[in-house]
Amino acid sequence: MHRTAGAAAWFLMALLGGCSLGGDSWTAEPDPALTGVNPLSRLITLDDLSAATVGGCTGVVNDSSGAPASGVELELKRIEGPQYVGPTATANSDGEFGFADVPPGQFTIDIRDGTTVRSQACAIEADYITRVDVGPNGDGGDDTPSEATPGFGELEPYLPAPGDVAVFERTLIDGEGDTGTITLTYGQIDMAAGTLAFDRQFGDVTESVTQCYEVDGGRVYLAREVVGDWEAVYTSGMLVYHDGSAGPVLPADVRGTEDGTSIHYRLTLTALDAEDVTVGGEPQSTIGFESYLTELASATPKAVVAVSRYAPGSWCVQRQTEVSGGSADQVRGTVLDTLVSYTPG
Repeated sequence: MHRTAGAAAWFLMALLGGCSLGGDSWTAEPDPALTGVNPLSRLITLDDLSAATVGGCTGVVNDSSGAPASGVELELKRIEGPQYVGPTATANSDGEFGFADVPPGQFTIDIRDGTTVRSQACAIEADYITRVDVGPNGDGGDDTPSEATPGFGELEPYLPAPGDVAVFERTLIDGEGDTGTITLTYGQIDMAAGTLAFDRQFGDVTESVTQCYEVDGGRVYLAREVVGDWEAVYTSGMLVYHDGSAGPVLPADVRGTEDGTSIHYRLTLTALDAEDVTVGGEPQSTIGFESYLTELASATPKAVVAVSRYAPGSWCVQRQTEVSGGSADQVRGTVLDTLVSYTPG
């Protein structure tokens, strides 16, 4: 069943392959969509909402021993606006906090400790208070793989074999972007070291890619990636897979280096419902993930939204990628990559 691990590799290429994520130093601005939010140092109820069109979240934050954490600052951030500064609440002596008058949507609640970010994902609905308790590291969305080891974890059974060739056809849905055939040819795979190597050909350009993966529980992270003469090392790991135990939305705050330059961005990974996709005229039942990647250390942050679909025995069968924002010279648009052939080595 060629499905998930190769999907991870192709998934990362769609987001990162050959593209610089670095940016100029800048000062983040307050999120314009959250100016009406009311942060409070206590538990909140529906009585704290100013209108039925907004919602809220409330809960308790605990320290590593499980005791309430007094005085901790919590930042509310939109998943689709991580480049902004969100409203901040301070936990009271019982670890209680709340955010009232929040517009409906998907959010993370971030607690920062140095360069480590603990994030808890939550959904806000109109005229409803969502309970969100933020636990100690490892229980509430610790974004740093504390005991990560080299390997592919749950992805190992689905790895491609050396010599396998996957061919995709890229079409343009809107905006700008190159179209044509993309061919992936897989080479060396080291299970123990967690390394995967392949060549990616798109038009007249062929790039050699090497990726190094690490595993922490039910999560798989990309730790290092080399694309030609471009290299990125992710100090807290680039999340590429989770087993669903952490909830429907899983955020990752990633710091690293690229050619000696610091990089910082936020990735959120959401599991999608099963869906039939037509490939080669035949419907195939697929599973999928939606990813949202945004630069954090750039005055002109680029956002990449990718929806990926995988079918048992058919590899990754379809991926839609939307690129927005970024500097004036960057291409923006939506492309669709569909698998047209898969040949075992």
